[in-house]
Amino acid sequence: MLFRSVPAVAMYALSETGPDLLVAMLLTVYVGVVAAEGFPRSLGEAATAGAVGGLAYLAKAYACPFFLVHFSLLACWHLARCWKDPEERFRATVGWLAGMLAFAAVAGPWVAVVSRAYGRLTIGTSGAYQVGLVTPGSWRNPTRSYELSPPPNATAVSAWEDPTAALKKNRTIARPASGTTLIQPTNRPTSALPDSESMLVGVFARVQRSVFGNIGQLVATVLRFSVLSPLILLGLAYTVVRMPAGRLGDRAILLLGTLLIYPSGYLLIFIVPRYLWLLTFLLAASAGLLATSPWWPTRPAARAWLTAGLLASFAVWPCWVVVRSWNTVLEETPAIAAHLAPAIPPGTRIASDNEWGITNSIAYHLGCRYHGMMRSGMPAEEQAALLADQQIEAFLVWGDPDQHPMLRNARELPLSVAASRQPRVFLLRADAAAVPTSAHEATP
Repeated sequence: MLFRSVPAVAMYALSETGPDLLVAMLLTVYVGVVAAEGFPRSLGEAATAGAVGGLAYLAKAYACPFFLVHFSLLACWHLARCWKDPEERFRATVGWLAGMLAFAAVAGPWVAVVSRAYGRLTIGTSGAYQVGLVTPGSWRNPTRSYELSPPPNATAVSAWEDPTAALKKNRTIARPASGTTLIQPTNRPTSALPDSESMLVGVFARVQRSVFGNIGQLVATVLRFSVLSPLILLGLAYTVVRMPAGRLGDRAILLLGTLLIYPSGYLLIFIVPRYLWLLTFLLAASAGLLATSPWWPTRPAARAWLTAGLLASFAVWPCWVVVRSWNTVLEETPAIAAHLAPAIPPGTRIASDNEWGITNSIAYHLGCRYHGMMRSGMPAEEQAALLADQQIEAFLVWGDPDQHPMLRNARELPLSVAASRQPRVFLLRADAAAVPTSAHEATP
């Protein structure tokens, strides 16, 4: 089981910079604690499970509702099994309370800080933001929307640090000299249903579409983790049916239940493989558990071939991803930033016409503030007014500079580095609001 996880851990560590590997590791430890025979054997063991769950929440907010639901269902399962035994019933109840208190002790201080920052009780904003991405009339993804938004606080590099603070739909992003709004609120079509009823019908329809649409994505993602995942899941289900009681059956129920519960929250929004990395380790643990079952092959040759097949199934996708992304453009951004540093000091306000992620990385290495992407098709007056409104000092062009007439009054910085992709960088003068007719005359 350990060797099956090595390719996945290597790929996850090399391909992503988010908290998903950390939360997957912590929740794997949590599942290992609660899967112990006779859990909870002591208050300390129950408290350990709660504390690890709290640490997972500090890594990613999704771990909070998952832990609360999973740990509570686990306690209900224990209570249902030992309801006729007062001593065991008391032990299960006290174990649940000890785990919850330990979770609150670890997670509570951060919940208090976040709630104070937003003026309401909350465990975080990522959940509401991601739900808003699939809800019309709510948030916009700053990495895909062509509108400028200042970083939300003095130390942030871009709006991505807290996208909910700045990126509400229909927000006025700039005003020309005449005082008219550049982006007008959209007029929503009226409905024959009352507002509350119409809203409920719309929410139900969106949830239904999301769930059914995401089930296919979930299946495809699980098959990426291991093409033998369906056989592993069927093996767990068979174990639960054939051996509902005992050490092997209990662990099969726990693993199968966790594999079903963990991705359920993401079905309501959208499926991203890195969100579900925990399933890789649970599937590997399930395969290891099945190896102890009575129906596992006993002949050495059969066991060797089956083990090799399982190992290969967990290694194919990670190896493919690592080879495909061996040299990415993000690895080149430090060199680009170092080349621009003499002319672009820290704190400079930057915008671009495309490539949100790459430009954000360049801004990070420069210590600058990235305001996002500006649409090329905007009228020249609005482009100039928007840059002046947010006091943009440098503009990175990944496409055609002629699409931005205001760059005629800008000075282009020479940029020659060994990179697969590099932008054209323009420093905007104080009179950038003066609108020219073309950009091809920009002088270096």
